[in-house]
Amino acid sequence: MNTFANTWFTILNPNAGSGKTMSVWMKAEKRLSDGGVRTRVKTTDGPGHAAHLAFEAAGKGYRRFLAVGGDGTVHETLQGIMRYVSSTEDQGDRRVKVSDFALAVIPIGSGNDWLRSLDIPNDLDEVIKRLEAEQFTTQDVVKVTSQGLESEERRVSYMANVGGVGFDARICDIVNSEKEAGVTRKMIYFSAVKRSVFSYKGMTVEILADGKSIYSGPCFTISVGNGRFSGGGLRQTPKAEINDGAVDVLFVEKATLKLVITALPKVLGNNLTDCKDLHFLRCKSLEVRPIGDSEIVEVDGEVVGRTGVLFEVLEEKLNVLPSVLGRRKKKKIKVS
Repeated sequence: MNTFANTWFTILNPNAGSGKTMSVWMKAEKRLSDGGVRTRVKTTDGPGHAAHLAFEAAGKGYRRFLAVGGDGTVHETLQGIMRYVSSTEDQGDRRVKVSDFALAVIPIGSGNDWLRSLDIPNDLDEVIKRLEAEQFTTQDVVKVTSQGLESEERRVSYMANVGGVGFDARICDIVNSEKEAGVTRKMIYFSAVKRSVFSYKGMTVEILADGKSIYSGPCFTISVGNGRFSGGGLRQTPKAEINDGAVDVLFVEKATLKLVITALPKVLGNNLTDCKDLHFLRCKSLEVRPIGDSEIVEVDGEVVGRTGVLFEVLEEKLNVLPSVLGRRKKKKIKVS
């Protein structure tokens, strides 16, 4: 019998939310304990540590994971879970499945786009209610295979929400660099966009959807959405459904002044698809091949590699908290 079956392995990022993590977690921990929710808490000590902690915990038998932080903590926790799943692929009937796991987050920080894409309010009390209710729904996981940042070696990452290539990835790189330097101002994403929208020259790529070449030529940016929200509430893939077995893709050939003026206000709402000169599609796999120099790739706000890159929706789904309580039957998490 697995003694960890009903315990949430909790990965706490003390640097999230400009240092607010501990005060938020102390409140949440008491609420969870009072509600009978069991947790086992580990604190991260730097970049990449959350993934390491999640991998080790999965190996010990934990199947429920609670990230205390922002989208970056969620991203790293998912990496650890998926790397453990991949490590069991050759074990036949003993193979661990993605569907054996549940992932949730105690939201801290200004982003929390993954919660938005799940239609869960960015509200601590609401999240705790869902944890206490023992109800789950499912979402897709996207495998991302890219060229390494500093070598030709292929690198595998996993995406919960939104990724991108080109300008989208450049902006994430700038935002992350500023955060590492201690910049905490609001609208940090829009500031990076303003600084870079006309200085970035774009890339030349071939785009393949479900194995079929659909475009070849100059390209400014590509957004790949499992979910709808990124950049602190922007909707670059506004029609994406997080559990439909596909990703929504936006790509832009060239950023003109007219396009920027038209598109920027709409990216805050749900009507970006009304803009001309923006290309939208839906597919199960998307490959971006560089023609000439490669470009950086971001996944859930983290730069993970370079083009060529392949985004693939996995067949198995991950358990997550439901957007609305009471509309779904309780789902039992299988434990190996």
